[in-house]
Amino acid sequence: MKNLTSIYSKKTIFVLFSLLFITCGKEEPIGENNLILKVAFDTDKNSKIMFYDGESEEEMTSEERRYEIGKVLKIKPIDDTTIEVANFAPVDIEDATIIAIIDIEGVETEIELFTITRIRAHARGELKYPFVEGNTEFLDVNGNTVDLAQFKTSGIPVKEINFNYSGTSELITKLKNSQALNWKFKYHNYDPNSNPDNNWADEVTAKDFRRASGIMINFGYIVLSEEYKTTFLAEHLFDDNLNVLTEEDKEDVYQRLLAKGEFNLGKTVNVGGLASLGPGRVLGFAENIYRDYLVKASTADLKAHEMHHTLGFNHSSNLTYPKTVEGYDGKVSAVRVAIEV
Repeated sequence: MKNLTSIYSKKTIFVLFSLLFITCGKEEPIGENNLILKVAFDTDKNSKIMFYDGESEEEMTSEERRYEIGKVLKIKPIDDTTIEVANFAPVDIEDATIIAIIDIEGVETEIELFTITRIRAHARGELKYPFVEGNTEFLDVNGNTVDLAQFKTSGIPVKEINFNYSGTSELITKLKNSQALNWKFKYHNYDPNSNPDNNWADEVTAKDFRRASGIMINFGYIVLSEEYKTTFLAEHLFDDNLNVLTEEDKEDVYQRLLAKGEFNLGKTVNVGGLASLGPGRVLGFAENIYRDYLVKASTADLKAHEMHHTLGFNHSSNLTYPKTVEGYDGKVSAVRVAIEV
């Protein structure tokens, strides 16, 4: 169990794009009934890139860059007639169908709004609702035709619509599985004044945040794997007071990890990682962890160490460090065994 499970290749994880922007590229509608539009966010004519080298720290750490692990393909309404699509994964996503969930009295439905043929890693773009500019008939998720002609002029109020996505590719299937997690991410510089008395980096870069998206998405995929859960629950674990965790206790820890909410991500120096003790939100890793998490199994220990801090475990528990305990033969650790699947 020495290779970290990955949802993308090392070749694609660190691709660097320059700043790109304009409007959304459109192709001809497809399908026998011409009910679904194909859209691309894959060139400098239809999208721009987030977390490009040289982007301002203010922009990278803004509230607009907050996202959920289960919705790395983030769709949000800008106004009643326009939406933004953003890919927070460090890989291209192809053939994703965007589902609009409309909740207006008399029109409560989920429709297949359009298909994204390709959106680049960390790209975002805007487009008008298809029913505003073109065809008003769409298929709902059950295959029934829905006519949205009544919204062609007015659009749909921002508060009355939500979005999800679907697809059949292996990548989309794996990303969609992450919706079982409650994790949300926002990026931070925890040492903007370059204080020499802490272990936070003086400067954060776009590359740090590109890598941060990869490390957390990949970590979430591992946590949800059956190998992880099975191995974790089979481990001999104990808390800060050396109390052995029961089967029920271990299940509770695992569920708390899945339900963990906000992660405020930063970059450390001098130490491999930092985290606020649970129920903590602050989480940061050093350059070598962000760089090597796909190629060095040793990074798994550090990631689990800090994540378990955010659940409230300190250094006396073997949820952070391997320990030799009386009555148990040998060192035990939920860190390496549980993560290296």
